[in-house]
Amino acid sequence: MPLSVEVLNVPEGYESICATVFSPDALHFLGVLTEKFREELDQVFRLDRAARWQQLQQGTCPLEFKAETAHIRNDPSWKVAAPPPALRDRRVDLGDVDPSDGARLQRALSCREASGTQVDFDDGCCPTWRNVLVGHFNIWMASRDRLDDCLEAPREGVKGRPQRVGGDGRRRRCENVLMFRPRAWNMTEANVIVGGERAFGALLDFGLFVYHNGKILAESGRGPFLYLSKLECAREAEVWGKIFSFSEETLGLKRGVPSAPS
Repeated sequence: MPLSVEVLNVPEGYESICATVFSPDALHFLGVLTEKFREELDQVFRLDRAARWQQLQQGTCPLEFKAETAHIRNDPSWKVAAPPPALRDRRVDLGDVDPSDGARLQRALSCREASGTQVDFDDGCCPTWRNVLVGHFNIWMASRDRLDDCLEAPREGVKGRPQRVGGDGRRRRCENVLMFRPRAWNMTEANVIVGGERAFGALLDFGLFVYHNGKILAESGRGPFLYLSKLECAREAEVWGKIFSFSEETLGLKRGVPSAPS
């Protein structure tokens, strides 16, 4: 059985948004994903980071590449996989776009002059509960080329329901590639409890993104693409790789379709 998932403190007026973002099947996937990786995530992103920081403070942290990967570094023919066609033109990327700012998100993704838009749940977004809900709802809409249905969250401290952005009557679609940036691993989500503990912010954001939008973006050749920042070592990248592979298998995505290019 997957871990239980509870969604708490849904703001008044956000009930339908929450029902879309945290559908029963999405909650099930989050429980399965967390159960699979919780122990390893605790080790790699909490305990190992703390130990490495202590070593750095003492000047004893090894900063060399691993000996077991020397054959890769010494092989001049070794190359990383080629980027997907949608990511081969990266001349102009719009960065740090707040997903809860529906108007800005609409303008960014409908900009034909840009190659891609980094939609940022980390540094580009203040992760209040209302912003997280509206942000994931807007990604749901944008992935389906429904930019006019994106919402604008009220300013923090201002009561009220989020408002539809709308437009001038023209139906806007995404004109560049959506690059999804989840929260960093040091952040948790206090309003989502998985197996009795706060959800990992990064795993929550990733899980909702690929569950709701992975197949739709893959069918149009537009992803799902992710921007993974603040990785401190190869082991952390390896864990992300495992999460990608498990999600591909669980959700029926073609291997290598979720991509995280540098």
